[in-house]
Amino acid sequence: MMAGEQVSGVVGLSTRRDYRPDVVSLACARVAAAREHAGLSVAGFAAALGQLLGWPVTERLVRAWESAVAPPGQVVIACELVTARIERESKPGQRQLAPTAGDDAAADAAAMQAFRAADLRVGGGHLYAEVALYLRTHVAPRLVMPDPRGGGQVIFTSAAAISEMAGWMAHDAGHDQVARQHFARSLDLVSMSGDRQVTAHILASAGHIANHLNEPGEAVRTSRAGLTALIPGPRDPDLEARLLAIEARGLAALGEPGESARCLARAEKALEAARGEPRSEWVSGFDEGSLASDAARCMHQLGELREAQRQAERVIALRPADRPRSRAFGMFIRANVLIAQGKPDEACAVATEILSATGNLGSYIVVEQFRELRHALKPYRSSAVVADFLAHLNPALRERLWFRRSFPVDGRTAPHALNGFS
Repeated sequence: MMAGEQVSGVVGLSTRRDYRPDVVSLACARVAAAREHAGLSVAGFAAALGQLLGWPVTERLVRAWESAVAPPGQVVIACELVTARIERESKPGQRQLAPTAGDDAAADAAAMQAFRAADLRVGGGHLYAEVALYLRTHVAPRLVMPDPRGGGQVIFTSAAAISEMAGWMAHDAGHDQVARQHFARSLDLVSMSGDRQVTAHILASAGHIANHLNEPGEAVRTSRAGLTALIPGPRDPDLEARLLAIEARGLAALGEPGESARCLARAEKALEAARGEPRSEWVSGFDEGSLASDAARCMHQLGELREAQRQAERVIALRPADRPRSRAFGMFIRANVLIAQGKPDEACAVATEILSATGNLGSYIVVEQFRELRHALKPYRSSAVVADFLAHLNPALRERLWFRRSFPVDGRTAPHALNGFS
C-alpha cells in the first residue's frame, strides 16, 4: 500500500465518529466456537458451563449467548476451560478411575492455559478478576489443607505459576505494584517446590516489570539471577533467551549499546540450541517474535532507528492478527520510528491500524503506548492528518479504560489470598 493510500485511510476512519467494533458479535461467536470445538450439544454445553460457574445454565441461555446476548467475562473463560478439559480427557491414557492429586495439578494447568489463550486475544484487563477468583477459591484452600491423596510439592508450583500469570494480567491492566506483589509471592511459593524452570520464569517476569518501571539496574540483576537459577539443570533455550533479552533491554537503558547487542546475539543463538528437557507446562514460550520485540525496543532506546524498524517489521510478520497485543507492540515501534524520521502522517496510518485491531483488548499497556504516541505527534498538529487522528484518538482512549473501574481498588485480592503460605 502506498503512503498516500494509508493517509486517506486515516482521514476516512478518523471522520467516522460512530465507528465501533461489533464486540457483542465477536463474544457470541467465541461461545459458539467453543461449543463446536468441544463437540457438545447445547444441553451438554450448558451442563458443563453450569458445573464450572456454580450456577444453573439453561439451554436457552446458551443459545442467547451464541446469537445475540453478550456473555459475561466469566462465561467466556468457562467456555475455554470446558474445551481444554475435553481435549485433555480425549487423549489416550488421560482418564483415571479414581481422583488423585495429579488431577488437581492437571486442572490447574488446563485452567492456566485457558486463561493464557484468552489473555492473548482480549488482554489482562478483562481477565484479572477471574484469575484472582480462581486463586482464592481453587488454589488457596489446597495450600492450607494437605491433600490426603499425596502430590508432594506440586501445589506450590501450580500456585506460583498461576500467581505469576495473575501478575502479568495486573501489569496489563496498569497495576504494576500489584504485579510485583504477585511475582514476590510466586517466588516464595516456588521456593517450596524447587522448580528450576518456574523460578527462572518468574524472575524473567520480575525483570520485565523492572524495565517497564525504568529500573534497568534491577532488570539486569533479576535477569542474571534467573540465568543462575538455570545453571544446575539441562539447557532451557527459551528461558535463557528470554532472560538475556530482558538483560539486553536493561543494558540499553543504561546506555551500554555494546553489552546490549552482545546479550541480544546470545539470546538469538540460544533460541537455535536444542532443549535439554521438555518445557514445563507452567512456563510460557519465548520465540523469534518475542526476541524481535525486545530487540526492537533496545534499538529504539539506543537511537538505532533503522535496526529498530527492521526488528519491528519482523514482529509484525511473525505475529498473526489473532495476537493483537503482541502485533501492536511491533506496530507502535514502527510508528515511533516514522515520527523520528519526520513522517507523522504515515505514523498516523499505522496508529489507525492499531486502533482498529485492538478495539477489544482490555490492555492498559496498549493505552499507555497510544498516549506516548499522542505526545510524540503533538508537534505535528498543523498537519490535517495528525489533527484528525488525535481528535479521534482521545475519545477512543477514554472508552478503553472501562476495565480499570472493576479492578480491585486496594490491589490485594489475589496476592492476599496466598499470603502466609511461603
